[in-house]
Order: sequence, then structure tokens, then C-alpha cells
Amino acid sequence: MLEEVCVYSAVPYFHNTKCRLTVRIDINANTSLSDIASWPAADGQVIELHITHESSFSLLAEGTAIAAYQALRENSVEIAVRIPFSSEQQESILGYVRNSQVLYSLFGLNVIYTCDKVVDTSGRDLKELVADFMHKELRPRDFLRKGDKTWIASRWPGPIIPGCLAIGGSQTIPDPQMIATVLYRLRFNHKEGFERSWNLHQRSAISYVYEAFRNLIEHASISQMGFSGILIERVNLEEQADVASYTNHVSRLGEYLKSFAVVEGGFKGAELTAITVADYGLGIQRTLEAVTGESESMRVKRAFQAGVSSKPKSGAPNYGQGLPEILATTRKLRAFLVVRSRGLLLSYDGVAAQAEAGEFVESQRWTSRVGDAIPGVSLSLIFPNRVKQTGQTTLEL
Repeated sequence: MLEEVCVYSAVPYFHNTKCRLTVRIDINANTSLSDIASWPAADGQVIELHITHESSFSLLAEGTAIAAYQALRENSVEIAVRIPFSSEQQESILGYVRNSQVLYSLFGLNVIYTCDKVVDTSGRDLKELVADFMHKELRPRDFLRKGDKTWIASRWPGPIIPGCLAIGGSQTIPDPQMIATVLYRLRFNHKEGFERSWNLHQRSAISYVYEAFRNLIEHASISQMGFSGILIERVNLEEQADVASYTNHVSRLGEYLKSFAVVEGGFKGAELTAITVADYGLGIQRTLEAVTGESESMRVKRAFQAGVSSKPKSGAPNYGQGLPEILATTRKLRAFLVVRSRGLLLSYDGVAAQAEAGEFVESQRWTSRVGDAIPGVSLSLIFPNRVKQTGQTTLEL
């Protein structure tokens, strides 16, 4: 008799079909980091992903979900996506996909492009139709946009530089000005993010995106087909209860959000932006050479020190400055940084006094649950859209 697995938003069941074990994973509303950590390992099994219209990811979860899915894909014999919908009308099917918070996303791109089939309630395989639709939605600019979210996709094994960031089709890493221009075009038109005139805090956010994206391109070492990239989302704190759904497993994030709400005069209408740059590669602790007696947690923290890099040492002025620059940006923006590298989950509070000393806090509950099963790196920066400065000046982000 198989042992029942206890999970949260993911609810697996097990049954044998032609001597193959099938594992079901339900992606429910507000699937969190802890839910993803509870997804069972594939181990040569058939995986069924059940995605409904209510399926969604909570703040910070999607980047990790992509890496977890890629791990499932690597270790499974088949992945089938099942949707509780059926229609003879192509427009209705594609409308269902477009309205899905999970299928129409960076996570959805990974699933639709690489799964074995997409099955509706009538038993029809819709993969070819849905994959063709998503391809047309994505190309040639390699971005998706819906509601409060924008995704910029890097495809592996290539071309890695997204079309919207590739000047003349070049695969050179775009400079900060190019990134700023693209983010303005993608976000400003929907009045969801950056303003036309760039102030200091907006330039700091662009610096984070540039350094995090450059780190992804230079260090991810991804060989398995799929999509990594950038996710920008608006966070609206309507009430204190929202904080609980955002803070699962992330040390100090709840305190950060509550302190921000105090500055804003309450939770109602308090707005933040979260920018995640995620991949499903080897992870920082697998690419940075170890120091004798150093734990994996210590190695990840050391990667954020100036002059540390997994690349061969050079005399370049910016050598080993990318990740340290992200910490400087976190302090400048009075932001909150979450770093997930494989099974390690670390947080860095740019407002707290100890942030000046570069102190990371490790989320031990997450580490003990996940181990080393989920690959890749996910860097998430959360910062207020309005920053109150001395003299009561408010900067709109």
C-alpha cells in the first residue's frame, strides 16, 4: 500500500496504470512556496498537472514553480496537463487559456511547450492547438502581459536574449538603458509601473533587473528546453490578511510588509512592485567554487560579496560586482530581497539596520522540506511604488 503524501495546494493521488505509477498534482488558487515544496518527486512516474480557472501562484512562487516543474519533467516518463473544460469552438478553448492565470504565464510557457499532452474533459489532446496559440502570443518580442503581471521570456537552449531586448537580433546582454526603455514600453502603457521620467528609485530598480538578468545569462548553465526570465507584478495590500498569503516560508517578509503599511497609513491601497528574475539552472552553490569547510548556505552568501565570481578572475572593473550591486540596490530602494538557490531560501531586508552589514536570514523550514530537489536561482526584489522621503516628497514608481 502506498503511503499518502500530505501537501497543501498541491494534492497528489497515486494509481498504477500498465505498471506505471501516476502522480496527480493540483495547482490551486494562490499556490505558495510551501505548496511547491510539497510537490512529490517524479522518480520515473507519470505526472498529471491539474490546472483550473482558479489556479494561480502567490507572490514570489512562480519562479520556483518553473524550476520545480523542470525537475519533474527531467525525472518523469510523461507529463500530462488536464483542464476541466471542453468545447468544440477553437475560440472558446484559446479564450480559456488566455484567461488562465497559470497557463498564460512564464510557468505556462514551460508546461505547454514541453509537456506530452494537454487533455480536456472530453479526452481530446489540445497540446498542438494551445502550443501554437502561445507561440503566436509570444513571438517575436518574447513577452506576455496580463493584468498586473508582465513576463519577459528567455528560451533555452536559445536564442536566450528575448526579442524585446535584442537590438537587431543581437544576443548581446542589453545595457540598463535598453532595459529601461523596454520596461517603460511594456508597463507604462498599462499604467502599472514605471513613469516616463526616470527618478533615482526607478533607475535603481532598472539596475537590479540588469544585474539579475546578466547573472542569469552568464551563470545559469541550462541545457534542458524551457523558459526562464523576468516577471514584474504589482502587489496590492488591501488588508492585513493579505500579508499571510505573501510570507509563507520567507523569514522577515511579514515584518517588512507590515512596516511598509504603517508608513502608508494602513494596508488599504498600499502598493508594491515585485520583480523576479528566475532560472532552472545549476544554482549558485553548484557554480561557485567551494572554500574548505564552507556550507552551501555560506557559499551562497559569499556570492554576494564584492570580487566573488564563478567566472575566471579578470581585471575587468565590474568583475564580481553584479550580486553585490543587487544588495546595494536593495538598500537604496528600501526594498526586500528574496534569494532562492536550489534548496536554500534566504532573505535580505534593505530597511533593517543589519542590512548595512549584509546579513542574510535563512528560512530553515523551507530548507529542511525541499532539500536539493528544486534546481535554479530565483531573485525577487519587492519595493514600494511610492517612497516617502524627507521633506514629505513622494516619488511615484
